[in-house]
Amino acid sequence: MIAVGEAHLTVARQLDAALGHRRLRRVQGMEKESTTPCPICGDRYPGHHLLANSPDAAPVCPACVFDQDQHYCTDVAYLAVQLDRLVFEDLSAPAGWDAVAAVLALSCGRNLGTRVEKELKERGDWPILLPRWNFPLERSWIWLPPVADRHAAFRRLGAGTTV
Repeated sequence: MIAVGEAHLTVARQLDAALGHRRLRRVQGMEKESTTPCPICGDRYPGHHLLANSPDAAPVCPACVFDQDQHYCTDVAYLAVQLDRLVFEDLSAPAGWDAVAAVLALSCGRNLGTRVEKELKERGDWPILLPRWNFPLERSWIWLPPVADRHAAFRRLGAGTTV
């Protein structure tokens, strides 16, 4: 008989493998959709994978969102909502955006989510933010490919691995 803990671990491993394979297929299929160049570096992405760091800024790739060529100050609340929408809606979203989210959450002080929600409410917006904004070390994570396709340093990591 499998103990409850072992059963949960088995289910987590199965979900990890299924999601890893699905994301790998989606990412591999993005090449044909990657026709929109980042206006700063020129790397090509699907248009909806480029995000702006403020309402008036041009959408850019995750590597360029804080680039000095970006002429707009980052609107943290706006960017947080854009990041949450992208990673919630698209399984093939670039992992670089999760890194941007982790940097924001870790560098913008305690309880960022609460502060962002308050600011969004004052603006008249009320989106639901992901828990990572208040708990970046516990809730920030990146997608990993299936175990067989991972670099050896990441093979022991599994479902639920966080920063």
